[in-house]
Amino acid sequence: MEHGVGDFVVAGTPLVSLLDPGDLDEATTARLNAVFVISRQRSVEQDVAFGIPQIVDVAVKALSPSINDTTTGVMCVDYLAAILTELATRRIATPDRLDEGALRVMVRSPSFEGFLNEAFGQIRQNAEGNVSILLRLLGALHSIAEVTLSPNRRRVLGQQVEQIAEAAERSIASPHDRDRLTNRLTRVREALLAAPVLFVRTNQD
Repeated sequence: MEHGVGDFVVAGTPLVSLLDPGDLDEATTARLNAVFVISRQRSVEQDVAFGIPQIVDVAVKALSPSINDTTTGVMCVDYLAAILTELATRRIATPDRLDEGALRVMVRSPSFEGFLNEAFGQIRQNAEGNVSILLRLLGALHSIAEVTLSPNRRRVLGQQVEQIAEAAERSIASPHDRDRLTNRLTRVREALLAAPVLFVRTNQD
């Protein structure tokens, strides 16, 4: 697959590449093209990952100097934390699709690292100097770390934590605020090293 769900496709460009096209005829080409659904715009119903950048856009606009709406930014981080916490407990299929052990298709599929970077990268970049948002981002990463068993997912969570630490080091001058961030950083780093917390959902309040 040359494009994944939600990617922009330029007319006339290939959708798939074949390792050995052989005698590729029009009927086979039509069957391959029929696998794809191409619309004029992305939708949450067909592209579940589309909701993440929509929330990020709201947060980035809220954090712009002209608007400076930290409350909305915090709410966006909370919703993104809920989404990523749910994704952290789920299996995300690998790009390789096998048939009786043989590789048949290499798809353009999302990854947990991609979801995480999409959710928090731009917000972190626009949150320098904003203690409330930096603390909320660390709290979000702490919540996600508590529910995942995957060493790889914990590794990419740790990368996000260190990027936030660097942003705080550059942009926070107040000793009191730096102490608050240091304490939160310590807790989330400890959570990344500890065993995950397993939550049991019930119908009770």
